[in-house]
Amino acid sequence: MIPLALYGLDFDKIPILLIDFRDAENPKRRELSGRLIHDIASDVLSISRYGNVYYFLARSAFDFVTRRRGIDISQRSRVLSIAELKLVLSFGPNISKALRGELDEGLQRLSINPLENGNLAEKKLELAQYRALLAYSHRRDGLPAKLERERSAEAMARVHRGLDAKLLRLANIVTLGHYTHREKMTPELVQQLDNKRQLAYHIRYLREVANSSPRIEVAWEMEKVLPSLRFIAENGSAKDNEAVRVVGAIFSRTEDFFAKALCLSALKKIGNKLAIKEMVRIYNDNAVATEWRNECAVYLGIAPSQPSKLGLKAESQVDLAGLP
Repeated sequence: MIPLALYGLDFDKIPILLIDFRDAENPKRRELSGRLIHDIASDVLSISRYGNVYYFLARSAFDFVTRRRGIDISQRSRVLSIAELKLVLSFGPNISKALRGELDEGLQRLSINPLENGNLAEKKLELAQYRALLAYSHRRDGLPAKLERERSAEAMARVHRGLDAKLLRLANIVTLGHYTHREKMTPELVQQLDNKRQLAYHIRYLREVANSSPRIEVAWEMEKVLPSLRFIAENGSAKDNEAVRVVGAIFSRTEDFFAKALCLSALKKIGNKLAIKEMVRIYNDNAVATEWRNECAVYLGIAPSQPSKLGLKAESQVDLAGLP
């Protein structure tokens, strides 16, 4: 079989031409045409699209026709398709040597930047960077030391808060950076940092879940959502206000029994003012099933038979009563 052309399928109108084996300069002319018009108008003739009404009308008509007819001229999707093709050529073992050579030659001709590296040069550069990274990772003052410094800075932000953190920052500024407080890493502190990172990850994930759909189980697999809710229910703390907002949103957007149970468990585990306020909101919501409202009532110390009488004033009363 004789290859005729190679197309990318990312263009929204028609397949976008990447390599034409019968006319090697065809894709390059398509890519250069639109850029040439823009560069001559802006750099040579100093014509702005919005400063010259005739140029504006002509360019708008040209863009309308090319989009309408699906002509692949100066399209960003071509650049993405070229990058994907280079990746396939680099890691695709099933491509024959002859076809790989033809594709590589076509990509070289398609390149518009004269300073752009070829595939062979890119491979050599990547290997050199990889070897340099390996060497850096084995140096005592290299990657391990950098990771230790960054981990210590993260630990300091967790251990020292408020006035202590400001004083340490002031000491660093006064000494012109010569003094930098380093926190001694203990197994307990490392575990705390690890829990903090995991908690941040699960909060980000659940925020994405909550914002994506009004009914979570329609757009997401609950088997993937439940572990994140379980982690917050087991490791949440009174400082995790963002977790309270995310868990409350999840509770309102799902009818899954286990997800709702984990949401309430997470709110109880966190137990700060915002968590209590969220449970009060759930308790006052007549659309929520009675079993969940009663569970909130038990935690808040409220008679389950009076769900609608708890208002904003009662929220402050709950807080003043010293509830858990």
